[in-house]
Amino acid sequence: MRRTSRLLLASLLVGSSACAGWVRQPIDPSSPPPESSKFQVWSHDSAYLVHALRVDHDTLTGVVTRSDENGSRWVAIAMAEVDSIRIARSGGPDPGLLLGLVAVGAYLILLLVGHGN
Repeated sequence: MRRTSRLLLASLLVGSSACAGWVRQPIDPSSPPPESSKFQVWSHDSAYLVHALRVDHDTLTGVVTRSDENGSRWVAIAMAEVDSIRIARSGGPDPGLLLGLVAVGAYLILLLVGHGN
């Protein structure tokens, strides 16, 4: 029974990752991202929610949305300080991860049917 519980937990983790809202995005300064895109910019141990993102030479600039009373503000971060950039996914779940979830589900069904015999 414990093995089945672990496999169910693993399938739930795979399933939840298929619906992740952010995906890593390489930034090419020669082709700017759409204005309406939202980004997570990670620098050291901090994440910033940024829109109107631009990369000029070695600097990333954009508008950080803040939840406090100060509203939004422009920021500039040296690209050398940026660990990763993620773009908000707008097209729904990743098909590759959904296929993995289906494979794990099929494996679980076969495993449970095998234990019934």
